[in-house]
Amino acid sequence: MKIVAIKEFDNTKTQPLLPLVPEPTKLAGKDNLTSIEISTRPGTVGAAKVKVGIKVLEGLEESPRELIAWRKSIERAFIGLSCTTGTQQMAALPQFTRGFAWTTLEVKCHEATEATRAREIEAKELELEADDGNEEARINGEIAAIRVRTKEQHLADANAGHVIVTEAVNALLTTLMPLFASRS
Repeated sequence: MKIVAIKEFDNTKTQPLLPLVPEPTKLAGKDNLTSIEISTRPGTVGAAKVKVGIKVLEGLEESPRELIAWRKSIERAFIGLSCTTGTQQMAALPQFTRGFAWTTLEVKCHEATEATRAREIEAKELELEADDGNEEARINGEIAAIRVRTKEQHLADANAGHVIVTEAVNALLTTLMPLFASRS
């Protein structure tokens, strides 16, 4: 039996998106770091706390590796600080972001809230279409209530608030990645 190697696998002409060779590390000064105390056992009263430093995201100079590391760091911070609702997470984020990153994150949070509102209204309208008329008044009332909910009420929702913040943070990083590519 003859084994033939396919040449497509040996295409080394293009640069990888994130090269395996580590980039030189830029040391963050005191101004670019925020330190917090997180619990080693979130939700447990009296658990030991650990002080950690997290780089403050500005959004204009970070490499993709730094953006990914920042994303992982804030997830660990949310867990260690027991930030389970969107309200708590949005209250914690200003200490981890600054300038362009913070304003973009606020916009992305608003967009994620509006997308959540639209999905909830669409689900209720589908429920209304499937209804035989017995629940029409209740469903219309729920649709009206969803339309007037504020961003803060959406963020405080135990089922959707943290999802809105996750969508906003992911959208922020999606916005910042092309900025890095345009600088290169």
